[in-house]
Amino acid sequence: MKISKLWVPLAAFAVWATCGAGQHAWATPVSLNFTVLDNVTGVGNGQTGNDATFIYRADLAATGLDEITSIRIVDTSSGVGGSSGAFTGVDIDGVIISNVLTSDAIQVNSLPKANQVILSPSTTQFIAGTQTAPVAPNLFGTTGGNIDFAFARLDAMDADGILPGSGYFSMGAGGELSINFDTPIDPNVHRYLYIGEVGGNGETFAAEAVPEPHSLLLALMAGLLCMASRIPSLRR
Repeated sequence: MKISKLWVPLAAFAVWATCGAGQHAWATPVSLNFTVLDNVTGVGNGQTGNDATFIYRADLAATGLDEITSIRIVDTSSGVGGSSGAFTGVDIDGVIISNVLTSDAIQVNSLPKANQVILSPSTTQFIAGTQTAPVAPNLFGTTGGNIDFAFARLDAMDADGILPGSGYFSMGAGGELSINFDTPIDPNVHRYLYIGEVGGNGETFAAEAVPEPHSLLLALMAGLLCMASRIPSLRR
């Protein structure tokens, strides 16, 4: 008797639902909680207020994940706060992952960095958000909807927030940035995520850690093992 291929995913879902194995077989992204660091940074560490970079820190180990393959950052400003036009949305100065904890924004640039975190066109995906009027040809630090990495320099907190400015890019309202790692990172080793935002003037963002996806076959096997453990005749 031939079995339709449709039954394979249905069977996987059945054992997932029966055993509750889905939490482990189908890992889902985990939201990150951020703490604002003391002081500010930027060019020469001497800028203040809306010209400076504010640093936000998240503890990746708090996600409970074994491995993380990417970080996704989303602008949640909804056009509120900050500047308009080319500067709409969160202005990202840099993204750094380190095994060292600091509460001082000025120290972030000197922290050791995870080798897996490479910020380039091939390791990132950027979806530009919308601009509030007056609309410019491009969001700041981008060209044709793509981040200008030579200009934005996202591997360091080195933004010059004084117009015309440099060293960062604007995401736009609802913009999204995904950073994919060469190899998955262990959040218990590469523990702290630092994100720099220029201005600290009311714009907001959310971020999540994305675990390594598990295959349908692994999900099915995990579920079948769980079901077998619940059958008395197989436990003898």
